[in-house]
Amino acid sequence: MVAAYLGLVPSLYASGQTSVKGGITKHGNKHLRWLLHLCAGALMRTRQDTALKRWAVRLSERIGRKKAKSAIARKLATIMWAVWRRHTAFEPRIPVAQIAA
Repeated sequence: MVAAYLGLVPSLYASGQTSVKGGITKHGNKHLRWLLHLCAGALMRTRQDTALKRWAVRLSERIGRKKAKSAIARKLATIMWAVWRRHTAFEPRIPVAQIAA
């Protein structure tokens, strides 16, 4: 929901049997969208090993760095919304191997 408000969802053109997905819609607050993209880039460069970073690295290898940054920004917006709605702190999941060490 919040990702659509910020314009981080893919655009869709559909007519009859034709359905074409495009780039992100870019609706909403462009400054917040820009900040989320900055955070996505920082997440990909951080040294801390979390489940979110491992997902981001795998995604960037699969679909490319630029598209992955938009997908990561969307996930960060969803996480931000969930944390705000639940009134909790964000607790990143650290791999079990690091906890045991």
